[in-house]
Amino acid sequence: RYLEHSGSWAGYRSYFMRFPKEYLTVVVLSNYDGFDSKKYANEIAGIILEK
Repeated sequence: RYLEHSGSWAGYRSYFMRFPKEYLTVVVLSNYDGFDSKKYANEIAGIILEK
């Protein structure tokens, strides 16, 4: 179970994931509007959580 929030504004993108039980937070920030921040946040979380 996790919490998530995304955002974008004027060429920037962000994605936040919080895994309370695992004491893990992943934040991805980008200054390129075409960047898939959710994809990379999920990949990072998967590597750390070994999924």
